[in-house]
Amino acid sequence: MKKHLIVGTPFLRALFLIILLCLLGSAPVYAKKIVEKPDILPDEPITLIVDLENESRFLGMDVYQIAEYKDGTFSYIEPYNELDITPYRKLSRGTEIDNVAHVIEEYIIENQIEPTAQISCKKGTGKANGLKVGVYLLIQNDSDHNAMINKSYVVEAPMWADETEEYLYEIHLFPKWKQVVWFSFRPEVVFPLMKVFTLMICLALCIWGPRIIRNAFLSVIAMLSGLLGMKMGMAINGSFLALMLFFILFAFIGLGLMLFILMLFESIIKKVLLYDYLQRKQFWIVPLIGAVLFSYFTYSWFIKNIWIVTLVFVALSILGIVLQYLKKDEQIIFHTYDDLLLLNREGETNDP
Repeated sequence: MKKHLIVGTPFLRALFLIILLCLLGSAPVYAKKIVEKPDILPDEPITLIVDLENESRFLGMDVYQIAEYKDGTFSYIEPYNELDITPYRKLSRGTEIDNVAHVIEEYIIENQIEPTAQISCKKGTGKANGLKVGVYLLIQNDSDHNAMINKSYVVEAPMWADETEEYLYEIHLFPKWKQVVWFSFRPEVVFPLMKVFTLMICLALCIWGPRIIRNAFLSVIAMLSGLLGMKMGMAINGSFLALMLFFILFAFIGLGLMLFILMLFESIIKKVLLYDYLQRKQFWIVPLIGAVLFSYFTYSWFIKNIWIVTLVFVALSILGIVLQYLKKDEQIIFHTYDDLLLLNREGETNDP
């Protein structure tokens, strides 16, 4: 019995050693791959592309070069090299870069430094071409927009890509943004609103006549003047109370100027012999004008079907003529001081 144990023990040890070596040999060996980065091409043009991943969003960004590539490293350019900040080559963490970017951004705003380039994101994307190799700070500007970037971005160009193990000279940025609910004077917003407003004016001209158009026109002038005042107020004081005061002030100024212009125009039109004829026949002339304009703009902007547009024209014309004929005595295009005196005299004459 002891003989079998003595013989079996070395055998078991050898078998165990063989199995252990096999396991170690089959185990994967993970070694960090050392990638030798190629040299940066200092003369290669840089392209920065900002993508909001949303076709209905737009904004503007100012691009400032804050560092250049020189002697194999990035170093700040004037005037940022005079600031009391950590040299760029010694920045190692994201928080350090964000702190430096904040200091430089305050310096740019305080000294009103012109940007190196601008990126206008229309329909969600925008880019700046032909930039030099360097470090750039991207700041959203104060132009009209319907998206707000959460923070400013520091971009080192070219950017190293671990996936492809190469430098990218065309850099795509996907910043985080939030929606801004605010009226904008950009074409993407103004043109659709102008189309809708024009159709509403034509429809009102056809159905209610020129008096409602005059009042609506004055209201729109006051609203636009107020919005212009709010935009000017934002450059001085962004508080809610200040913006409301600017809105009211400019609304009254715009309304007063337009009323003065209308008074001059009314005084001129009263001297034209055609005025009396239009006053008597406007109950069918004005609806036809409104129906023609409404049908034309509808065909140009929305419906490319001549038969549907013709039916709309006929329906609006008949409806407008009937409605305005019923109230033709109330449809006075211009109310001047002479009109008010005439109405007062007629009222005194009719009194018992």
